[in-house]
Amino acid sequence: LADDGFDVAVTCRVLGVRRQGYYEWRSGHKSVRAMENELLLKRITTIHEESRGTYGWPRVHAELTLGL
Repeated sequence: LADDGFDVAVTCRVLGVRRQGYYEWRSGHKSVRAMENELLLKRITTIHEESRGTYGWPRVHAELTLGL
């Protein structure tokens, strides 16, 4: 933002985000939650692919929670 001539503080206020959050996003580091979400997505994709696309969300959920 600053490189494009925009004031970071004003832009963050208008968009309703914290400046700290903007700088964290800009640094490229992923949060713990983002990494957990990526891992979960991989597990869901694997379960779905191993079922050859036949499992919907209820069976995928059961696999995740019960380990069926």
